[in-house]
Amino acid sequence: MLFENPADCIVMKSVISDQQRLHMVDWLESQMDAGALRPNEVGGPRYYCEAAKLGDLPDFYPALKRHLARQLGISEFAEDEVLGDLLTCNEAGAQIHRHRDTADGDGRWHIRVNLYLQAAQQGGEPVLRGHQLDLEEGDAWAFVANETEHWNTPVGGDRRRLTFSYAMNVDRPDAMLAQFVFPRLRVKHLDGIAPLAHAD
Repeated sequence: MLFENPADCIVMKSVISDQQRLHMVDWLESQMDAGALRPNEVGGPRYYCEAAKLGDLPDFYPALKRHLARQLGISEFAEDEVLGDLLTCNEAGAQIHRHRDTADGDGRWHIRVNLYLQAAQQGGEPVLRGHQLDLEEGDAWAFVANETEHWNTPVGGDRRRLTFSYAMNVDRPDAMLAQFVFPRLRVKHLDGIAPLAHAD
């Protein structure tokens, strides 16, 4: 597993093709317009839905989760029973507040793998431990969400910020490095990964 410490963040570039990304954007926009996503009570016009509650997910949605787990060196993980995988939409004025996620079980790392489907016209950049990530559409970032305080910059403009957020619960490694939390984010870039279209 590429995660060695709770402060690790792994950025993966262009994990899907632009055609796949646009297909997912169109599908998520249609779900939003149909009222499938419900308002989040915190942070302005934010909307979300648990993926398990939708019956017509794109065919490659589960395959993409397995693909990203392999790239991160995660061979086994438990599905999250708190919120699970999420579809999110932030409109102008929205801002994800500073928070840590809740872990499903003691001694586990709750890893979130977020796919940046569509950037906002302004803002919306993810911030982890005070470090703002520089991402492009089609990138993904993964981190230990129950150990790392995270939020995003305020969203502005007419373009929605859209993400798919995969949840993977893994056992905390026994290695000594995993027992100490570095105060600053440790960003690792994973470039040149196999695109989903060529994955098994």
